[in-house]
This record gives sequence, C-alpha cells and structure tokens, in this order.
Amino acid sequence: MHHEFLTSIGQSHLNSCHPQEIQALMQSWEGGPLVQGMKITYSPLSDCEHHGIEADRELGEKWLIAGRVGCLILAAGLGSRLGFDGPKGCFPVSVVEKKTLYQLLFERIGAIQKKWKCQVPVLILVSSTHQQVTQQFLEAHHYFGLNGSQITFVVQRNYPYFDDEGKILLDTNGKMLTAPNGNGGALEVIAPVLDQWRKKGIECLHIIPIDNPLVDPCDPYMTGLLERRQADVVVKAIERNDPHEHVGVLVKQEQRIHVVDYMEIEASSSSYSLGNAGHYAVRLQFLLQLSSPLSLHWIKKKVKKGGRKVVVWKGEKFIFDLLAMTDRACAICYPRALCFAPLKSLKGTHGVAALRRALVQRDQMTFEAITGYKVRKKRFELSAEFLHPTAELFTTWKGKVLPSQSYIK
Repeated sequence: MHHEFLTSIGQSHLNSCHPQEIQALMQSWEGGPLVQGMKITYSPLSDCEHHGIEADRELGEKWLIAGRVGCLILAAGLGSRLGFDGPKGCFPVSVVEKKTLYQLLFERIGAIQKKWKCQVPVLILVSSTHQQVTQQFLEAHHYFGLNGSQITFVVQRNYPYFDDEGKILLDTNGKMLTAPNGNGGALEVIAPVLDQWRKKGIECLHIIPIDNPLVDPCDPYMTGLLERRQADVVVKAIERNDPHEHVGVLVKQEQRIHVVDYMEIEASSSSYSLGNAGHYAVRLQFLLQLSSPLSLHWIKKKVKKGGRKVVVWKGEKFIFDLLAMTDRACAICYPRALCFAPLKSLKGTHGVAALRRALVQRDQMTFEAITGYKVRKKRFELSAEFLHPTAELFTTWKGKVLPSQSYIK
C-alpha cells in the first residue's frame, strides 16, 4: 500500500523528501503517534560538572591549536515568530551595531581563530526554502571575516505532514505538504562531510543553535571535558529560572542522560533544576559509528491548507537524543549570563529585549574582567575580540576606563 501511494503521488511532488524515508515514516505511524511518545521513568540529573576547571580549558585550547575542533550551526529556523521574513540567522539583534545573529557568531569564530592561530571548519544546516538566500547573504557580507572555503552548507530534509488517520497531507494541487524534519535531521546529511573532516584530524564537533548569541562556538572547557571524561557527548546545562520556563530539562534514566519537556516535570519539583542550553560537544568517531537513527517524535500543530488551518502531525528528530544513545555522556553547568539568551519570539522571556539586556550584561562583565574597573550602567557593545582576548588586547585595555563611544573595538 505504501509503495502504491508513493507511486500515485509522482516523483515531481516529492519535494526534498526521500521516498524510502516517507515509507519509513508511514510505517512508524502504525498504531498512531501517541504510541511513539512512550513515557520514561527518570530521576533528576545530579552528577553535573561545573564550569571553570582550568585543566579542561587548557586541554581544549590545545585541541583548537592542533586543528581538532569543528562546528555545526543549526540554522534552519525561520524568523516568522519575530515578524521577520527570512532565516532567523539574518535577524539583527546587537545593541549598538545591530549585528545579525550570523555576524555575531562568525565574528566570534574569527576571534577564536585569531587568539589560537587556527582555522575552525564550519557546517551550516539550512532549510531547503532558505538555502539560497542564506548563502547570498553570507557571500554578500564576505562571511563576516571568515574564509568562504571553511564554510560548508548542508540542506535539511523535509518530512510530510500526516492527518489524524495517518494519511499524508496534500495541497489542492496534489503536492505533498512538508516541513523540515527537526534539528536532529542534520545527522542524516552531514555524515559525508564528517568523514572528510575525520581524515583531516577533526575529533570534536561543537553543535550549536544559531539563535543564541551568547554561545561560545568552540568552548574549550567543553572540549577538554570531553577528553578528560573520555565522553561521547558533553551537553551544556544552565539552572532553570522557574518550573515553567520553556527549556528542555536534563534528567537521568538508568545510566543515560535524557532531555524531557518542561511540562512533563511536576511544577512543585525543584529537584529538576538543570535546563538544556542546546550546546553539545560530540566526539566525531561516535557520530560516524552510530548504528541506529535518532528517535522520531510526533508533534501536533496547525498548518494552512487551502486558506484554512488544519490540525496535522509532523515527524521530527531532535539533536538532544544523541545523549540517550550512549552511557558516556556528561553535563557541564554554566551561569546563564555567560552562555544562554535564546531568541525564540519577538517579546517575552526569550524575546528581543531580553536578549539585548543579556548582551549588555555579558559585555559589561567582560569589560570589567579585562580592565579591572567597575562599569557604570551604560548601553554599549564590545567587538568579538574582547570575548577571546589576546595578550596584546589585555595589555592595551588593562586599567582603562570605559571610553565614550558606544561601540568598542
């Protein structure tokens, strides 16, 4: 039946879906999507490392200098919740210069390369809808100082929508309605690149989201911990602000770390205190040797079809499920002011204003740490070099007060 259905659609209507994957999706539906969302018995994650161990930082820096670290940017998200027509990475966010998420991230990678005299290869996961506009945007801005040869684009695959009866949803022209298959779908398209990187000596892959401008794309503490613990995966954790914060919760099931939705945790339980910051350091060999695909999650949502909204089911894969595929995963907890200010909406806890306040706070702490002087409240922005200062920058700025200009470089 599945083969007959795919044949009746016709190859021209498959979009970027792969027929074999569609067939697997249809088979996974059998029994309904709720069967797939099996509950697990878990406990709070308590054995969490803490940021700041200098031996880890030194080891991570050695890996950077030796060219053993690469980066995967999960950038397939759209800016629709921000009222922005385009890839979320092209949205301007910085306080003074109005730098985009891409610019902030690329300039930080540039600062890392300058400090440790290395080059970091970068993979960017984009959606099929915005692949061209993303490439044109970055090319037009000369990759914000990076070398175009170190950037590789990979396109996320699409999965079809299903109705409540498990039938694939078609539009009025008989074309399959589809959407990106979740950030975990990255693993289906990056394997050939990772194999090339492995041959060039890359051993650690940092997986980061584009929508968090506080992320350190090659965090040496995480790389060092990955090696010290001989782990397959290290996940960055933050303390949850409150039980209702929209952030995945890190838990333990037997000997493995899992991420569960915050709504699955009892509101009165304060013991589940660790949230997932969405940054992973992963051993490349582990990724290349995965024997099974990531789990499929069925998500219920509303989409437009023929001018009206209909309820559909969408199959997605999430990168955090890498944690559950190994008993050699560990977490490292950071102060959120150093690492976590995601942009999820126009307003609210994870909105634009909250993000900009976090950027100002981070820059203020950074300037004070370098100069040794307390900064009065002022709206200013630091260039990326301050986040990974060279010896020369320390010498130049130590003991200096905050200058009058709003952008400091």
